[in-house]
Amino acid sequence: MSETTQAATSPLRLLGERDLRVLASVLPFLLEFRFRVAVSVALLLASTGVSLLVPWLLKLGKL
Repeated sequence: MSETTQAATSPLRLLGERDLRVLASVLPFLLEFRFRVAVSVALLLASTGVSLLVPWLLKLGKL
């Protein structure tokens, strides 16, 4: 496998230069609407928790 292919598919590559540039361009918006971003993240976490919890409760017969 060539170095470029290996680097592109490596699971150790978390954030590349391009990813950091995108984050830097979005950061002013996120800081301006800090409360909305926090509410959105909280709602996403809550919906994830519910989607994991409901099948488990159904299996246990609690619902």
